[in-house]
Amino acid sequence: MAGWGLNPAVDGNKPFWLSAEEKAACYATPSGWAIRQPSGNEEILVAIRGLSGLLAGANLTSVFFDATSYTAGATGNVIFAFDEAVSVAAGTTTIKVDYDGITAGEITTSTPAVAVTGETNQVAFPFTVPSTGTIDTTAGGSITTPGSGYTDGAAVAVTISGGTGSGCTATASIGQGSTPTGEVGSLTITDGGVGFPFGAVLTITEGSNNDARFTVSKVGGDLGLDIADFLEINEPTLPDVTDASADVIATIADTTPTVAEGNLSAAWQASQTHGAFAPTSTGVDGANATFSMNTDGAGLPTVALVAGGNGFGVGETIVLTDPGTSTSTCTLTVATLEGGAVLGSNADIADSAKIGGGGSGTYAAITLAVTA
Repeated sequence: MAGWGLNPAVDGNKPFWLSAEEKAACYATPSGWAIRQPSGNEEILVAIRGLSGLLAGANLTSVFFDATSYTAGATGNVIFAFDEAVSVAAGTTTIKVDYDGITAGEITTSTPAVAVTGETNQVAFPFTVPSTGTIDTTAGGSITTPGSGYTDGAAVAVTISGGTGSGCTATASIGQGSTPTGEVGSLTITDGGVGFPFGAVLTITEGSNNDARFTVSKVGGDLGLDIADFLEINEPTLPDVTDASADVIATIADTTPTVAEGNLSAAWQASQTHGAFAPTSTGVDGANATFSMNTDGAGLPTVALVAGGNGFGVGETIVLTDPGTSTSTCTLTVATLEGGAVLGSNADIADSAKIGGGGSGTYAAITLAVTA
């Protein structure tokens, strides 16, 4: 069984032995499966002539955050990896990142998709984590001033105020254990509220007592990206991203070769019509192109492109041999290639979608911590 696939209808074609991270950097080229090394050099892992053309449109193969966690106010990227090289055009496409540390619950990526430096098969959606958010309920901060005169108890209801935030509620451990009577020893955040910045010094109030202080050391919780929701909204394509493997012949330079021009060896069988037939030879990577041909009474051919094939480059030469009774040949030159093809259906992405985060299974919802 081969260790890779060739089915253009699915996304699981990359070499199976690669790790999830290596698969994200692997892509199809006219020469086979390739990966970009840290040096910037492209390495062919599996040589398959015309591979990028065989796979048709580029398929989305994984989606991931570019870090394992982010601090409040930090910038980050959601990375989309495809199984072929892609191009990013100027556009307006953005995505939404779920964030449980703000009331709105979503961050719209700050700019449309951009190319990822050094990775020809990836695009990025930049975003900025809000600098204020919900106080973390498990490690949100610490008592920096214990105050005095508070009512002793293991879970005394208190109010939290100050800074730019609101809505935080908590219970306090007061005068317990080694903590002196009337002093606040610790807080249990029951509702983290919204709009609190990292480092904010908040007032703890209980009755008329309000001289204890709590300093926020962690806001926010998790960033999330639900892959199923993304595909449901955006299938089948991202409008600003196209398959960059423009290796399909669009036009040839001269469709009426002659002996005088040097691109016809001799006259072909006269007055003939031939449907689609394959070239005798092509360049290094070109394949699967076909041509039709008519000859006039003098045996001069007029050639027409039937199928553009794949793996071709501009300037590449293609040799056709007369399908009739002569053995004469003509040489064609590729003039232009088709523009980037549309993306594939993106109907499914594999478990590699969860690179760098939690979640499991196809259509995984990736979640990452926001740490401070």
